[in-house]
Amino acid sequence: MAQFARPNQDIATGSWTKSGGTYWWENIDEVTQNGDADYCACPNGGGILEVKLSSVSDPGVGTGHVLRLYAKSPGGGGAPEKLDINLYQGGTLIANAFGNLAINRTAYTLYEYTLTEAQANAITNYSDLRIKFIEDTVGAGEEIRVTQAELEVPEANIIISPSPASVATSALIGAIILGSVSITPAPASVAIEAINPTVIQSSIILTPSSSNLTAVFFFPSTPRV
Repeated sequence: MAQFARPNQDIATGSWTKSGGTYWWENIDEVTQNGDADYCACPNGGGILEVKLSSVSDPGVGTGHVLRLYAKSPGGGGAPEKLDINLYQGGTLIANAFGNLAINRTAYTLYEYTLTEAQANAITNYSDLRIKFIEDTVGAGEEIRVTQAELEVPEANIIISPSPASVATSALIGAIILGSVSITPAPASVAIEAINPTVIQSSIILTPSSSNLTAVFFFPSTPRV
């Protein structure tokens, strides 16, 4: 499982334009990119568009942080149209994700950057992350369109310390979704129980090791009411 931080506030808009709506950020905050349905555009002299991202929980790990966007540059000619894209925490640079990024002219294209562990571990406040889109090369009469942007991070850990004597997770005809569960010190027993379950589990960390870890699932032949 993952968390997604998406634009939810304008910080600076420069001379960027927007296809509609009141705010720039709402043109690039979709869960799924929607092409020319709405977008922000950087013309020649557009400068900087900076948007704040929605808050997510600190995942407690430095892996699995992916910055992505969809962009295109319709009607360009001559030298490629380019953007610089940086990730900030407040006014602190976290990652210069893309420098001199040449944008595809024919179709919206996915651009992804995976943060290094050092970059991800430098984030101390997941409620103050921002993306800066900086004009690099855009000629007269040209523009670069961005239709979606987001930062993906892993699901947050669940930490139980000190631990109870036992831990049980149960559900009836549903889903048990566990991120990373860290229990220190370990309880005497850990049980995961469900009827007709879907179990999605990253990891269970027990320190020291538990004396008993059980998972019990029922798949009855007759419906339960």
